[in-house]
Amino acid sequence: MRANRLRWISRVPPKAWWIALRRVWPVLLAWLAGCGQKISLVPVEGEVFLDGKPVAEAAVAFTPVGGGPVASGVTDPQGRFRLQTANQPGAPTGEYIVTVVKYTILGLNPDGTSAAGGIRYQWHVPERYSQPSTSGLKAKVDGSQGPLRFDLSSN
Repeated sequence: MRANRLRWISRVPPKAWWIALRRVWPVLLAWLAGCGQKISLVPVEGEVFLDGKPVAEAAVAFTPVGGGPVASGVTDPQGRFRLQTANQPGAPTGEYIVTVVKYTILGLNPDGTSAAGGIRYQWHVPERYSQPSTSGLKAKVDGSQGPLRFDLSSN
């Protein structure tokens, strides 16, 4: 009876096995590498202001200076946020570069192009704060940092 259950294996071409193994192997390795790893997180909350006014519905991201998982959150109507890492509340301790992003997509350029760079945006927070290389915002998370405050300027 066992031979009957496994007979289909001998009918699968060897090339199909190799293709299936090549596709499954990286996923299996990634799963095994992350299995059992638990990141130690500390609570992180803060506020974002632009020209003295709270920024609502902005995406806030903390990118670790030395690499690692990015912590992120979204501001509420009062500009307050709480970070999450891998769907868990908090962020690992360390030094971070902070970005704040809020924009509206207005549509295509007047010439109707939709190629890269062809979409127009209205930035509610200046674009420079959206990139780690230009934001100039830094934070240290150590568990005793208290609420963080980011005062952004539109100039």
